Parts: sequence; structure tokens; C-alpha cells
Amino acid sequence: MDSINYLDQEYMEKLLTNFSKATGLFIEAVDVYGKTFFTPKDIEMCEFCSYIRSNEEAIKKCEQSYRKACQEAFRWKTTYFFRCHAGLVMWSVPIIADNQNIGCIICGQVLLWKADEFFLDELKESTQDMFDFEIISEKVKKLEIISAEKCQSAAEMLLLVVNYLMRTNNNIFLEQRNRQYWRNQIVKKSRKEKRK
Repeated sequence: MDSINYLDQEYMEKLLTNFSKATGLFIEAVDVYGKTFFTPKDIEMCEFCSYIRSNEEAIKKCEQSYRKACQEAFRWKTTYFFRCHAGLVMWSVPIIADNQNIGCIICGQVLLWKADEFFLDELKESTQDMFDFEIISEKVKKLEIISAEKCQSAAEMLLLVVNYLMRTNNNIFLEQRNRQYWRNQIVKKSRKEKRK
């Protein structure tokens, strides 16, 4: 990687990391299949999502939610708001380089109002047989609740940031996605070898 791309990569990480720190919102970049290929350094997802992603079946549901959100963001070529399979409010901003759909920046992991009985009943049903509901209920209480106005402002700001990044150097996300793809292939191959 030449020094110009390295500086652009560093700039992108700084921009997205500072966006996340300034807004208090978690962000990650996912490919068109909903698999994460980039997260800013030193930014952690909320306890609720960390707990949900401790289960393989739930990870697949997260990826399905993200894949669907990407498809809609590509379809409309703008920010797409959605509820994930666990009921959290999120939004996806499309990453399009050289007229090619790369993936989306996913942001959110929040609620727009305090979790009520209806939300908890839906959550219990959707996570049935995967998690200890007592633990999930405690983690729900720690979720950030933001106003619809803050949600919209953060989404618009993220769209501006991503559009700016794509105009300045659209190779950044292509490189990240390709690097993650090959890393996954190596891990799969080594696991296959271990099984043999």
C-alpha cells in the first residue's frame, strides 16, 4: 500500500472514529452480505449487542438485518432507517465506489423511547432459546435512548461524511473489503485443515 493510500486510510479511520465518539453512536462498515469488514479502533458496541453477538445464530440474524438494510440503502441511494432483529433502531448509509455497491456504514444500536412491555415481549420471542432473558432485560436498560431529531441529524451527518470519503478516495473501502475477504478465506482454510 503506498503512502497516499495509507494516509487516506488513516484519515478515514480518524473521521469515522471521531464521528462515533462525538455522537456516542457505534458504527461499522458491512459488505453487501451484512458481514462486518471495518470498525473504527477503540470503539466498542453496546453491551446489549455484544451479548447478542456471543451467539452464532444471533450473529446470522444480525447479518440478515444488515444485508436487508444494505439492499434498501442501495435501492434508494440514501440513508435507510430500520429496526434490527433484536428491535434496536439503526440506519445504513450506502458505500458506492465506481458505481459498484461495496456495503454500508451501519450506525445506531439505540432506542427512540424507553423499552416497554411490548418491546420486551417481542425481544423475548425473537431471542427465545438463544439467551438468558434476565440478562438481556438488564442489558436493555443500559441502551441509549435518543430523540428522533438527534437520530435524523446523526444520520444526515454520517451520509455527508461517507459521501465525502467516497469522493476523495473510493479505493479505501474496496481495499478494506478485499482484505477482510482474504482474511476470512485463510481462517476457513486453516479451520478445515485442523478438522482433517
